[in-house]
Amino acid sequence: MSELTPELPEELMPVMNYFDDNYIDRLIGAEIVRAPARFPIAMWSVYQRTVDGEARTNNFAEAAHRRLQSGFGVDHRKLIDGIRKVQQRRDVTYARYVAGHNPEPKR
Repeated sequence: MSELTPELPEELMPVMNYFDDNYIDRLIGAEIVRAPARFPIAMWSVYQRTVDGEARTNNFAEAAHRRLQSGFGVDHRKLIDGIRKVQQRRDVTYARYVAGHNPEPKR
């Protein structure tokens, strides 16, 4: 960011300052002391997750939400019946994993 700053037009400096404050870090005065970013790089960067072969998005959470919604169906059954139905499916899936079965392939 420090290499980019001198090249930016003055009207873009508020944007640069926003990213420095929230996502990188900020020099305090003329000293070489840095204030921590509001959202440290480790919190938002997916680099290490990519290197480790982990998920880089929250698609798994969105998929779980869709499954939960579909588990309740469209016939407006009682809430507790819907919860029990979803719980039963989750229990079966968990038991399959414990028994050594692989998860179903993703689409």
